[in-house]
Amino acid sequence: MRIITVQSDGAIKEEATITRRQVFEKIHAIAGRYLSAVHESGILTTDMDGVLIHDDNAVMAARIISGPEAQELYSVYADANIKAVAEGKTAYCWYAPALFVGQMLKGLSSEINRTIGRNVRLIPGAREHIEKLLDSGYDITTVTAGHEDAAKEISERVNIGITKGTQLGVAEDSFYDGTVKKFVGGIHKLGVVEKLLQYEGELAGTHVGDSWSDVETLAGIPNSVAFNPGCEFALRNAKISVIGYSLLCLLPFFDPEGKYDEKMNGTNMPDAVIVMEGQPSQENAQALLAVSKRVKKYMIGELLDKSECPVAEIEERIKAELREKGVDFRAGHSEFMPVDEFDAYAKKAYEDLEQ
Repeated sequence: MRIITVQSDGAIKEEATITRRQVFEKIHAIAGRYLSAVHESGILTTDMDGVLIHDDNAVMAARIISGPEAQELYSVYADANIKAVAEGKTAYCWYAPALFVGQMLKGLSSEINRTIGRNVRLIPGAREHIEKLLDSGYDITTVTAGHEDAAKEISERVNIGITKGTQLGVAEDSFYDGTVKKFVGGIHKLGVVEKLLQYEGELAGTHVGDSWSDVETLAGIPNSVAFNPGCEFALRNAKISVIGYSLLCLLPFFDPEGKYDEKMNGTNMPDAVIVMEGQPSQENAQALLAVSKRVKKYMIGELLDKSECPVAEIEERIKAELREKGVDFRAGHSEFMPVDEFDAYAKKAYEDLEQ
């Protein structure tokens, strides 16, 4: 395991640990320095996509509803959203992709999202990690920019009792109406998390995130944690980034007594830990991010393909379940807006939501 510290002057200090004992000594020392208040309060919030689940449930919904073209447009709309964030519109972060899929769901049942939530692949070790944290007395809430109907099903699979997610509008016929009723991303996610992490009148817990929708929260919550950060801002804003193939690699950071250390082995161990005491150069940040994204996008996917099944099989299973229940999921969609037009529409819808 590599311990990488970005020092106050931006210089990179790297240590390589050799023995298991050294690994856990280093991890517990880092956790003791930055997470002692979390150990005392026992309060955690966690993102979902990339932290609890590997497959993006919104992208999966887009493919199931409208095919591969929808996935391609989702990526294009998301890129436009990221550009807006880079220009300073951070509160808006990840609203456009949430609205895009919400629009495609117009006139359809929430059972689509719930079925996706019941079937999407979990990150390796997610269920065991949450189980051990709960056994240790932690109070955990899922906070996600993803659609809440899917998110609640995923939380239930790992025994997390409370979920705060983006809520889609529902018409009188109980089908989605194509709007976003409540958005939980960007600065809005930070507001939700700040309330949840209060302990004896102070902000004492922490948030585990990984991506664009967590950027504000990772920056605003002291000593936040990123699991396999997927964008440079998430890497820079988290105090501790942990890179690994299993969510269990986070467990030692929240186990100050080390009672689970002996059960940690193989792919459950962190591959690298990055501590941000300062800010790295652009070149160094991109190098660190490349290591994380390789594990995040490819290595975990390969593990799940072998241990469970490819994502295409998961989607066929979801479609079969929906057909069996008589739920219309509409296999095609041809009314996609041009990128600039949708971007303007999404920004206006966001402004209306804020009023």
